[in-house]
Amino acid sequence: MDTREAAEFLGVNEKQIYTLIHERGLPGTKVTGKWVFPRHLVERWIESSVVNMPGEEQFLARARGLLLIAGSDDPLLSYLISLYRSRFPDTIPLQSRAGSSEGLMALKKRICHIACLHLINPAGEGYNTDHLAQALGEEAVAVSFAIRTQGILLCSGNPLGIEALEDLGRLKARRYPAPPGPGAGQVGTGSRPNSRL
Repeated sequence: MDTREAAEFLGVNEKQIYTLIHERGLPGTKVTGKWVFPRHLVERWIESSVVNMPGEEQFLARARGLLLIAGSDDPLLSYLISLYRSRFPDTIPLQSRAGSSEGLMALKKRICHIACLHLINPAGEGYNTDHLAQALGEEAVAVSFAIRTQGILLCSGNPLGIEALEDLGRLKARRYPAPPGPGAGQVGTGSRPNSRL
């Protein structure tokens, strides 16, 4: 099907087709610069998007005995998971440390129970809420688990004499940014993080 036929098939206007491709994963490909949509893949996409289908078990319903966690990793989360294991030994927590954005995507696709996030809101104030609202709307339930404090870890005895961030300029230190979105980064000197910091 071409774009017009796909729009008719789905009962939407042609402009919405492009939104469905980029935001909802509508299957299609470009052939000589024009989008085409294999009908059987579009039908499968529709079926996989249905919620509350009677008689059909969803992915998470089939994950009995598992607690599926995706997203960012944090030492406090690892500690919480170990506490969970001791309290609920019949449930196995499985964690994918794929990153905050991937965790949110997994939650949206309903292939995990919990997504661990630390994504800076686009406006720059706070974390996660804007991303959750955009991805999940009113379906999301956010629980603040930990508040991170960023800082610099120094070797025992502080051999470089670092007392303030300005001292890093004296050492010609560079900031190594984390991937887009997360609110953490690394500081180091030279082309790689300096193991002495």
